[in-house]
Amino acid sequence: MSFEPQPLNPLGWIILLLVGIFSFFLGSAQVSSTSVMPVPSQDRPLVEVGPVTLAPGMPPNAELLGVRDFEIHAAKGTPPQISVAVNGYWPDGCNFPSEIQVTRTVDIVTVRIFRITQPNVMCTQMLQAYAAEVSLTDIMMEGGAFRSGSYTIDVNGVVQQASF
Repeated sequence: MSFEPQPLNPLGWIILLLVGIFSFFLGSAQVSSTSVMPVPSQDRPLVEVGPVTLAPGMPPNAELLGVRDFEIHAAKGTPPQISVAVNGYWPDGCNFPSEIQVTRTVDIVTVRIFRITQPNVMCTQMLQAYAAEVSLTDIMMEGGAFRSGSYTIDVNGVVQQASF
């Protein structure tokens, strides 16, 4: 007894076509759910910035910089020159201007680096490096004199302790 293949009837072709289309869309749905993983540079791990409450007065479409790390610099003088060198990244290739807010409450200095994003703007999907030097000297002055002591420095949720 020999078996010979039979041609598919039109209904078989339609079912085969629908299965192929369904498989295509199911496969593309899985691909679109992948996310871009940040790649650390200079062998330093990225610091994941959790949800940070934006300071009052920041617009709702403000996007915080992802801070990788920062260094506190103190130069002797009258008054001492205090600054932080911040390294971070923006999550995409858009070039919106960045803004910096610096506030102090007694012994906590808070630095917020952010940019105002525009709705419905398409951006390339790549990390964009960012570096800035932010002066803290003016914010640490009280009544014309530098207030020495121990401080907590918070840059977009990444915190360090320092004494001046």
